[in-house]
Amino acid sequence: MENIQHILHRYHYFKKGKTTINEHIEILQKEGTVWWSKFGKGISKERIKKIKSQLDNGIETIILLIAKDDFGNRIIHIGTLSDIITYEEPDIPPETTLIPEYYRDEPSNTWFKFSDIQEVDGSILDEYRLQSDPDSDIRKSFKGQSAIMYVVERYGKFADVDVFEAEGKRLSEGHRKTITVNKYERNPKARKECIQHYGYSCQICDFKFEKKYGELGEGFIEVHHKIPISEIGEDYEVDPINDLITICSNCHTIIHRKRNETMAVEELKRILRENLQTI
Repeated sequence: MENIQHILHRYHYFKKGKTTINEHIEILQKEGTVWWSKFGKGISKERIKKIKSQLDNGIETIILLIAKDDFGNRIIHIGTLSDIITYEEPDIPPETTLIPEYYRDEPSNTWFKFSDIQEVDGSILDEYRLQSDPDSDIRKSFKGQSAIMYVVERYGKFADVDVFEAEGKRLSEGHRKTITVNKYERNPKARKECIQHYGYSCQICDFKFEKKYGELGEGFIEVHHKIPISEIGEDYEVDPINDLITICSNCHTIIHRKRNETMAVEELKRILRENLQTI
């Protein structure tokens, strides 16, 4: 049986005066999905079709997004694919509002749609190898400056582990702390309904990013899944209003701070109330 195939995309951190990753994440947070054009060379049409087939069969597939910032720091994100469109002649998807404005009018043969993009730490690279060179460290593909894509596969002991385990996936915060985010928090439809109901204020501490950061924080909030994964059966369907809640990054980190244990929302609210009373 052929291994599940994923993509590694080395892209330009800045393009046309814009920070590529931030432009895409901003749309994703507002709309629930975002299109990313196939920049650079690499990956044949046949491989694209194979990966598209995986998605059509419900197999979770990701793109490792890698770039270097102004200071030479390697920035790594993991993007969850929800769709791929290919055109014989370069074209633009009909949902143009899901494309960053700075290249919205630039046609391409291939477009990738993401339902989630999250920053991860460098250790995730140990889980993958280039399909074309499985015996070498994947980091060898980072040489050079041009944008390029590679097909990658999960490696060794990770080969039989799903990209997103039932308990969630590792995300980095400031390259030091980690939190877990499960698949229900990543579900774009559920996220959108949750945010429409609760708005952009943290339901635990009332923090609002727009109030603190102005235009930069407008339309930003995280979504937390309140029910422990261990209590969810196979036939479980998420309820965006009762099962999910909008939450700020600080509260989300504290809730997931203990390994293999998720703090209840009401418990964190109680702690905040008690601390406020003692100040």
